[in-house]
Amino acid sequence: MQFDNFKIGEVSSINPVKCTARVIFDDESSMVTYDLPIMQRNSLGNRDYQMPDIGEDVLCLFRSDGFEDGVIIGSFYAGDVEPPETTADRRTVIFKDGTRICYDRAAHTLTVTIAGTEIVFDQQTGSITVPDSVTVNCTTATIHASKSVTIDAPDTFFTGNIKVQGLITGQGGFTVTGGGGVVANCNIQLNGTLTATEDVVASGISLNGHTHTAPHGETSGPH
Repeated sequence: MQFDNFKIGEVSSINPVKCTARVIFDDESSMVTYDLPIMQRNSLGNRDYQMPDIGEDVLCLFRSDGFEDGVIIGSFYAGDVEPPETTADRRTVIFKDGTRICYDRAAHTLTVTIAGTEIVFDQQTGSITVPDSVTVNCTTATIHASKSVTIDAPDTFFTGNIKVQGLITGQGGFTVTGGGGVVANCNIQLNGTLTATEDVVASGISLNGHTHTAPHGETSGPH
């Protein structure tokens, strides 16, 4: 089977289920082809899928004896439609809804733009930049770092319990408000001054309300 007849036409209809399309040719009295398969990069182990838009210019390849057997090779830029990039270092895909995926091999960055939100993956710095907020929904999440993890934010909120297996070291103070207070099932070493605005109770004995027994009778509590 020999294919040697190239023709340029316009997509008139598409069949997304079968990955085929029909093409109309202006130079053949508006002749419309049968459903033509659309060439993909892979179709077995690795499989690609992309469909042309209706009205898109495409290049077709047919047998020399007619237009019944053929294939749509691909599309090309023509007329007022211009390429989305002007450098060979970028590989870009732009979807009809405005979503954009661009990899810059010179800058080593992958940029994904969805609904106006731009996410940048920078290979050189190992960073991910998101302009607004990020929400991760999963069952469990694990972060492995060989040296350290840094969270740089004015405030960090945890809505559940926190369990720490190593040492807790703080430099900016420690404040607990509400809840059941602080319970420490361990020995505590205090290097500094302990200040309490209310009573201190040790083994059921109140620092403010306890009394001492003296030779002349019971004394009053401390003042």
